[in-house]
Amino acid sequence: MDLKATQLALIFEMDKLTGADHQGPTLQDLAARLAIQLSALTHALRPLVRDGIVELRQDAQDRRTKHGVLTALGKTRLSEAIVRWAAANDQVEAVLGPAAAA
Repeated sequence: MDLKATQLALIFEMDKLTGADHQGPTLQDLAARLAIQLSALTHALRPLVRDGIVELRQDAQDRRTKHGVLTALGKTRLSEAIVRWAAANDQVEAVLGPAAAA
C-alpha cells in the first residue's frame, strides 16, 4: 500500500506526538492537533489500522480513550516516505530553483 499525502501527514503527526512512554497521542489530541473532527480522524485511520501501520490501544486509566500508535511497519513506512518526500522536494527545487520552490 502506498501512503497518500494525507495519511503521511497523519502518521507523521502521530509519531511526533508520541512521548518517551511510546503510548502515542489520544485520538482526541491528534484530531485537535490536525484540526479535524474525531469522526473524520477515525475514518482516516481505518485503512492504516487494517494495513498494520497504526494500532489503536485503550488507555490504561480510561477504557473509552484510545491512543494511536505506529507499529514497526508504520515506523518503517514513515521513514521510507520521508526519504521519498525529500527526494521529490529536491527535484522540484532543481526544476524551479530554490526561490520559486519556496
